[in-house]
Order: sequence, then C-alpha cells, then structure tokens
Amino acid sequence: MTREEAWLREEAWLRVADECPCRILPVLHRSGQYRHGTTPRFPGKVLCCHASATLPDGWTPTVAQELAWAASRPAVPPPHGQAEEPLAGAGLAESGTVRHEQQEE
Repeated sequence: MTREEAWLREEAWLRVADECPCRILPVLHRSGQYRHGTTPRFPGKVLCCHASATLPDGWTPTVAQELAWAASRPAVPPPHGQAEEPLAGAGLAESGTVRHEQQEE
C-alpha cells in the first residue's frame, strides 16, 4: 500500500467518524462494529447501526461509509504489464467536508 492509499483510507474513515450522530469511537466503525446509512423513513438523517442490529427497511450506506469500505478493500495487483489504476474515491481530498444531512438525488 502506498502512502497515498493509506492517507485516503484514513481520511475516508475520519469522514465516517465526522458524520456519526452518536459520536462512536472511529476504531469501532473501522472494525466493522458500527455502520452508517440512511432510510426513506428518515431522509437526510445518518443512522449509526451496530453490526448485530437488524437494518431498517430501505437502509442504504452513506457516501462516507461506501468510500470507507471501498478504501479499505485489499488492493488487487494489476495483471503483469499493466499500470495500476488510482484508488477508487481518490477525490476524497478535493470534495470538502461531509455533512450530517445527506442530499436527495
């Protein structure tokens, strides 16, 4: 893992911690004990759910949660002779801060 990939992973998890309505310790999110999402019942609100809890109907991960999961996936080396592609979500640094309220698309 390069320094940039490590930095992007750390920034992605810090964004999850920043959006947490319960202010759960970041290490508990990173370890998979808690996850963030939204539901149609509470549009725009971030729900922090324990891993053992049943997720509400229509639950979808927040953008920050998806980026953190993507940044934490083990990198698969490219086939021999092909250049590596940048980490998905590399735009993390340019995108500003994560709001507690999610925008409807």
